[in-house]
Amino acid sequence: MKEPSRQSIWYAEQRDLAIEERDAALSRAEAAERRVAELEAQLAAQAWRPVTEKPTEAGYYQTVNDGIYEHCYYGPNGWEDYYLTPTHWRPLTDPPLTGES
Repeated sequence: MKEPSRQSIWYAEQRDLAIEERDAALSRAEAAERRVAELEAQLAAQAWRPVTEKPTEAGYYQTVNDGIYEHCYYGPNGWEDYYLTPTHWRPLTDPPLTGES
């Protein structure tokens, strides 16, 4: 049986390296796509919603009406604690952690 030439060994090694690089690139692309989907979900969760779309939980929300922003309470009786009747709302963001600037 004939031994493989140095050239055929080199080509086989290069093919294997190319396959490894391709697999690594695909893995990075899949991870990036998962991260983009995660960030898009976070962004959608913070989107403004019309007041016709009710919050699922009682609590304070950021609201707006005619350019006036407030923190209003939404409870069993609907929107409360407002200066102007809100037209849109969104969840409040988490406050910064202690020590962050």
